[in-house]
Amino acid sequence: MAEYVEVESGKRNDRLALQQALAACRMYGGKPEWKGNVNAAQKLGAVLEEAVKKAEQEVESASFVSLTAISENGSQGHSL
Repeated sequence: MAEYVEVESGKRNDRLALQQALAACRMYGGKPEWKGNVNAAQKLGAVLEEAVKKAEQEVESASFVSLTAISENGSQGHSL
């Protein structure tokens, strides 16, 4: 069994790793294991979603802190 890692994505079929994997499947009578790719993509999506949530929370928290500091200092300026 061999493992091929494709770093490119898209509709193009001339990607080297994809061609190597498909050639190995033809040569040895195997078939691509697409389910593992789907599972990996789903896990990556969940990780990215969590990272975005965390970043949004940090931005909201930072905005709240800067607005609180302005009101406490009596500054006339505005911060976004």
